[in-house]
Amino acid sequence: MRSRRLIRALQCALDLFVLTAAFLAAYLLRFEFRIPPSQLSEAIYQLPYVVLLQFAALAMVGVYNFIWRYIGMAELRAFVFAAAGSAAPLIGLRFFLSDSYSHWRIPLSVILIDTIVGFGGVVAMRLLRRALYERREKQRRGAREQRVIKPAL
Repeated sequence: MRSRRLIRALQCALDLFVLTAAFLAAYLLRFEFRIPPSQLSEAIYQLPYVVLLQFAALAMVGVYNFIWRYIGMAELRAFVFAAAGSAAPLIGLRFFLSDSYSHWRIPLSVILIDTIVGFGGVVAMRLLRRALYERREKQRRGAREQRVIKPAL
């Protein structure tokens, strides 16, 4: 039971890392790897709130109930809902906040890049886990089949 909690904590930490890296990468791409100091300070201010929103969206759609090694196309729908559910409020803030709250107005290109890269990365991590699991199982089955002595005809 304790190892399950540790694994779950590690999975959450990996998701937080990927979502954080995606947000920072989105800003870097938006400003062609030369972020102006004013935008950098806004990005650092926005980062924890955006990542928390995305993480909460993943939790709300039930992503943390999936077993990583069994993830497939059926579970992809939850990730799409989480991505849309976290991007929509950010887009709403971008369009409807007044200029006095400009530090909350994330550029649309950053929202789009972050959503695609962040949630794509989270899905890719799980698919990689599944591929590694299936490869190991295939090797294990192959080793067992080689041990079986086949009768000569």
